[in-house]
Amino acid sequence: MIDIYDRSQDVRIKEHIIDILEDFEYPSAFQKLKDIALNEKHLDLCLEAIYNLSDMEHPESMSILKDLIKNSKDIQVKTSAVFALEDQDPKEASKILLDMALTSSEKELAETAVYFLEDVLEESQYVRVLQQIYNKSPFIGFITVIRTLG
Repeated sequence: MIDIYDRSQDVRIKEHIIDILEDFEYPSAFQKLKDIALNEKHLDLCLEAIYNLSDMEHPESMSILKDLIKNSKDIQVKTSAVFALEDQDPKEASKILLDMALTSSEKELAETAVYFLEDVLEESQYVRVLQQIYNKSPFIGFITVIRTLG
């Protein structure tokens, strides 16, 4: 499969292979998805690999997602990595999302982090965290908090 992916020029074939690789429990399948997520120039293929990588529940998935959020130059890649955090350990994901909401220099990313915190935190924790974000984040204002609770 990996060889076919590497030789193919057809994006649809590559998308199907990415989906198939998720079902393989071989280290080479994970490594290929990791390579695609980190290095693929075609955005749709990169995004597909991010989601499938997260679904694999590999111990290295979280660190790859953190790397993409921190280092990618593409906001869609960063946002997709944020979405993929939903499939990871909630405690670790909530730490990353809170940090993003408080420190991200990109408003869209900070707001996305706030919205996804709801999916990884208990309700009582979520309200407390929203108060903290509201008080400290340069981007998250009253309107964002109200929409999130709404």
